[in-house]
Amino acid sequence: MKPNLLRFLIAMLLWLATAPPSPAQTIDAYAVSNTSSWTFYGGKSFMVGYDVTPATNLQVTALGILDWTGSGLAAASQIGIWDSNGVLVASATLPSGAFNPQPAGAPGAVFYLTNISPVTLLVSNTYRIGNQMFGNNQPVVGWGGTYMPDPNLTFGQGWGNNEVTFAEPTEFTNNTPYMGPVFAYALPTQPTNVVHYVDLNSPNPTPPYTTWGTASTDIQSAIDASSNGDLIWVNDGVYQTGGRVVYGSLTNRVAINKAVTVQSVNGPGATIINGYQDTNTILGDDAVRCAYLASNAILSGFTLSFGATRNAGDANKEESGGGVWCETTSSIISNCVITASDAYYQGGGLYQGTLLNSTLSGNAVISNSTCYGGAASQSILILCTVTSNTNNPYTRRLGTSESYGGAIYNGAATNCVIALNFCGGNSGSAYGGGACNANLANCIIASNVCNGLVAEGGGIYGGSVINSPIIGNSCDYSFVFEGLGGGAYNSSLVNCTIAGNFASAAGGGTYNASEVNCINYFNSSTSLYGINYATNAYLGSASYCCSTPLLNGTQNISRDPLLAGQFHLAIKSPCRGAGNSSATSGTDIDGDSWSNPPSIGCDEIKPGNETGNITIDIAAPYTNFAAGYASAFQAGISGSLSYSVWNFGDGTLVTNEAYAFHAWATNGDYLVTLTGYNDSYRGGQTATLAVHVGIATSPSTYYVDLNCFSPVPPKP
Repeated sequence: MKPNLLRFLIAMLLWLATAPPSPAQTIDAYAVSNTSSWTFYGGKSFMVGYDVTPATNLQVTALGILDWTGSGLAAASQIGIWDSNGVLVASATLPSGAFNPQPAGAPGAVFYLTNISPVTLLVSNTYRIGNQMFGNNQPVVGWGGTYMPDPNLTFGQGWGNNEVTFAEPTEFTNNTPYMGPVFAYALPTQPTNVVHYVDLNSPNPTPPYTTWGTASTDIQSAIDASSNGDLIWVNDGVYQTGGRVVYGSLTNRVAINKAVTVQSVNGPGATIINGYQDTNTILGDDAVRCAYLASNAILSGFTLSFGATRNAGDANKEESGGGVWCETTSSIISNCVITASDAYYQGGGLYQGTLLNSTLSGNAVISNSTCYGGAASQSILILCTVTSNTNNPYTRRLGTSESYGGAIYNGAATNCVIALNFCGGNSGSAYGGGACNANLANCIIASNVCNGLVAEGGGIYGGSVINSPIIGNSCDYSFVFEGLGGGAYNSSLVNCTIAGNFASAAGGGTYNASEVNCINYFNSSTSLYGINYATNAYLGSASYCCSTPLLNGTQNISRDPLLAGQFHLAIKSPCRGAGNSSATSGTDIDGDSWSNPPSIGCDEIKPGNETGNITIDIAAPYTNFAAGYASAFQAGISGSLSYSVWNFGDGTLVTNEAYAFHAWATNGDYLVTLTGYNDSYRGGQTATLAVHVGIATSPSTYYVDLNCFSPVPPKP
């Protein structure tokens, strides 16, 4: 992998990830309403906020605000929660000045939170969340959409008025929700009846383990002593002994067979549940899965690693979910890392369940028959990082029939990074390097690979994708058949940016996809037979899309989209305001609300609102070439951008091109510079790359050896 691409993906992961909860405060989500821009001038006091109705009991542990500019408060801000009778049930005060930020919600947006004594918001009750501020404060500016789409919350109307004192507003000036306050809440949502404790070094383990002094030394014993609604705290350590069979003959290291919450004290970095993999075969009768979760069970704050399944028995119950197996999507895994786990049939890391604010990495499905979802199958993923998972990889290949979804099969993912996953097998067909038949929203789908005798969908196969970039994926065949749809194959795509993808046969961007409000540009395809079947879109349908050549359909355009970064638009992009508003939903990839009419692609640029950090890098296949050779350069940019400029060191400037080509007429050494600008960095952020144009003055000798154990290319 090119270093800049790796750095770009790491930046994306950090951008979408939220910080794990501290031992002193359990936080599973940050609630933020839909918002628009609201500007106040002068020093007048005002109140802003929104209404919210919990779908289940939620324990609020912190109150705060979202500060878009990161400049802090010019005056102290009071935050409150009122019940439906106007009674203040929780409040907090944020002092003036700047603060150490809480987890970032998006580039330029920071949460300022202060802990409160926990308050429970009751299911189906409507509460009013608001805060008092002053006109010279900055935080109340545009932020679109919910920060965490969450079935636990329903947002009602927003409000704002000129309350002089801190009190529940009684008048409404607009029915559009506006931003100001945020609150953090914790799971579980069940009432806690009894608290149990687990500590590997407990001096006196005594059932029912209700104090640290009598804590159990294993997790399973504490679960066995618990009842529905109980909470089980687990101290630091590696838990890798014991287990429980739930179905067939496969052992689970931990079986949460009740509606209880099992939570670590110090998070996944300190608390580990290890399964077991056969030394020779990985899978088998002696394999141990990491965890089983019943419906309404919750597991929070663990690393689950080296789990495995049997390679015989019931396909769904004994051959699926090497890391975690869940009864339903009401089984919740929060703030966990599921890694290095394998399954035989489906869901190398996870089968079913809902995964929140967690990581799935290095998991695999390995089989000699049809298999599904290297990371997860039939699951719901929210705010997760899904990277480096494989579905039947070459390195562990046993022979295959068909592989579906290098990372995700079926299910859904929202606000996730799905990157660097692999789906394939020499002797079979592969479908969806990143995901197969899944519904994805506001996800980054990048650098996934689909490779097989027949390979379809480098990024995604089937399913639907909205408000997402699909970038740098590839689809290739193993021998002489087909690689179709480098970005997507037979998928429904709305407000997506499909760029930098590759297919070895047809449809570098998409193959037989339904596209609305999409950018499909800068992709490539080749064919074994020397025939190029569309570098961008092949077959399918398109409306309100930007691609070249011009696609058949309604209101399509073919002009260069002017991408300031891999998927962010430049201010002068022809895609701005060129989309169909009836097709949009949710927010853009940065959480900004869609304009009317919306932009084409996954980004809705709003001048004056493009703020936050920018990271920039340059990738190029060659840095030494002859004069007259058109060399390719790719921008590696994360963060919101207003525009970008390439300077090739010979007087040539190119603006707003994520994928640029340049040929130098004269031999020499040149410095290629890429600068990105936004409202926080009006002077720009810059990356450089040195290139040499010309032929070496003296001949060189090179060596080739099939058995070389350390091949190293010549230095530039």
